[in-house]
Amino acid sequence: MPPPIVIAHIPFQSSTLVIRQHLPTDATALSRLGSNPSVWKKLRNRMPHPYTPSDAAAWICQCNNPENWVSVKGPLGPCPTGNGGPSSLTRDEGFAIEGEGNPSLTSSTGEESSPSTNKDDKHPSPPTSRCQDGKDLFPQFFVIALDDTVIGSCSLQFGSDVYLRSAELGYWLGEKFWGRGIASRVAGAMVEWAWGTFGWLFRIEVGLF
Repeated sequence: MPPPIVIAHIPFQSSTLVIRQHLPTDATALSRLGSNPSVWKKLRNRMPHPYTPSDAAAWICQCNNPENWVSVKGPLGPCPTGNGGPSSLTRDEGFAIEGEGNPSLTSSTGEESSPSTNKDDKHPSPPTSRCQDGKDLFPQFFVIALDDTVIGSCSLQFGSDVYLRSAELGYWLGEKFWGRGIASRVAGAMVEWAWGTFGWLFRIEVGLF
């Protein structure tokens, strides 16, 4: 497997938060963190409990399948998936709660965040991954690591139909990492990356109920 796509390096105290593509070796850590009942009960019912290493490995395979990635060229352009947009994953690991209408999410840790939703903000260009026809593709789901230690997961999942230009931001952390401001930093970095990467994106949702 080539080096993982890295979305952000975020200085955090004396360490670095890294938002990156999943690796097969992440399965054990994600299983351990996600099987904690305090974490699991704040996630959607589609995440199994206990969350076994084989569950995590299957999820990682889905996340790393380019057919489930999204093109920076837009949801309607040609791409290997046939429509240039993301396909539906069969299981959802990246979200905590769901509201009415188009799904939305809040932090599984209860941390509040105030990411910018102003699309006119200026942001640096992140690294890209290219599919065979030269278009840039990105996964929708990522690992959160503190230096080299996996501590959770985050996502920017794009909608379909009338929600093609909308995306839902999600994240969860292992319990021992709650209450330290990590989720707020990750959410802000994800929003900045999204606005700077997907020029066709119109709306990012993070909802409460």
